[in-house]
Amino acid sequence: MLRTVWTRAVLGGTTHLLNESNISLLKHPRAHQFSDEVLDFQRRGVRMAVVFHGSEIRDPERHKEAFEYSYFKDAPQDWVDNLDRIVRRNRTFAEDSGLTMFVTTPDLLDHLPGAKLLPLAIDTSGWNQTAAADFETGRPRVLHRPSRSDPPIKGTQYIHPILSKLADEGLIEYVHTHEVPHADMFMLLNQVDIVVDQIQTGAYGVAAIEAMAAGRLVVGNVTPGAAGVFGSNVPIVNATPVTFEEVMRDLLAYPETARVTAASGKEYVAKWHSGIASARSLQGFLENS
Repeated sequence: MLRTVWTRAVLGGTTHLLNESNISLLKHPRAHQFSDEVLDFQRRGVRMAVVFHGSEIRDPERHKEAFEYSYFKDAPQDWVDNLDRIVRRNRTFAEDSGLTMFVTTPDLLDHLPGAKLLPLAIDTSGWNQTAAADFETGRPRVLHRPSRSDPPIKGTQYIHPILSKLADEGLIEYVHTHEVPHADMFMLLNQVDIVVDQIQTGAYGVAAIEAMAAGRLVVGNVTPGAAGVFGSNVPIVNATPVTFEEVMRDLLAYPETARVTAASGKEYVAKWHSGIASARSLQGFLENS
């Protein structure tokens, strides 16, 4: 009874619903995923879409085939198998439901054919106040935040030894931190020049977007196919576990190139990740469904 009252109170007047990752919204004892609730929402006349963000729809085998340095290749097989089951379940739901499907990173378009890109968006207003990265005076300060997941997916096991080595040589100041409240990220990014994001995924997320918005140079890995979806140069310096040290040394040797790339991040984020592109993507769902 209480659940019914709560549902009516929350959903009363709702016309459109964007679910995340096929996660149950109503938390009914018999509803394990959102797919178990679709009929209920359809009876209420609610128009629905689902957005997927990453590992819940990224096919491990497809990723390994397409990406030589896939993090799945370094992960325990039982972890990969469990993710594979989740991906298959979500993909079956996506294919059978007839609902509009979105993904937030362009690489996922290959993992969910027929999906539409809903670019990640951040509030860019505060990031415009950051000072430019400094590549001319002193040692560049380089930040890497290790993967929070277990096993790691960013390539921290390759990144950390190289950055430690460069720091020991006196070429950089290595800033490595684990859990940082999001409210403190502005201050942290304002204190560094280079952010090493990930080198095993082939895409980028919110951390890289915020770093670009702050005018920081981002080192990561974006596959040509993923970058091509945006139709413009992604201002992220590409590296792999094999090339990471060489890439870092080149950046340190040519600071002007690093400065120009870092400075282009703000404009790129304003174009693709300020919410404008995301609103355009949602417009069709809101107007035509």
